[in-house]
Amino acid sequence: MTFPQEDLPEVAKPAHAVVARAKRAGVWIFGSGFSIIDVPSHEDALRWAAEIAVACRCVQEVREIG
Repeated sequence: MTFPQEDLPEVAKPAHAVVARAKRAGVWIFGSGFSIIDVPSHEDALRWAAEIAVACRCVQEVREIG
């Protein structure tokens, strides 16, 4: 985390919102300290990583699996 612990409630709302948007878009996201998303292109992965980074206030690293 790159924010003070007391900011967690403020960060939780946008974090939950981006996950909800991803689910509505048909994107699979798994949590637990990292996310694995299933999207058709690298550009889509970068776009979702950017949204997650802003919402969660943390840097995202994008790697292709498989």
